[in-house]
Amino acid sequence: MSTDEFHSNQNDQQPQQPQQINQREITNQIIYTCFKEAIIGIEGYIGPIKASTSPSYYRIS
Repeated sequence: MSTDEFHSNQNDQQPQQPQQINQREITNQIIYTCFKEAIIGIEGYIGPIKASTSPSYYRIS
């Protein structure tokens, strides 16, 4: 395979793939952030109560 062919193949493939990966990463980041904030929020409210009522809950997780 010549270098020209290689470069033209690279150029054909590149526009599609980074978009898909980036979109998936962004979506995952949004979902992760939402879950993280929800978990932190729940931990913030329920955490101290659970810790005082059942310490075993924290030992497992």
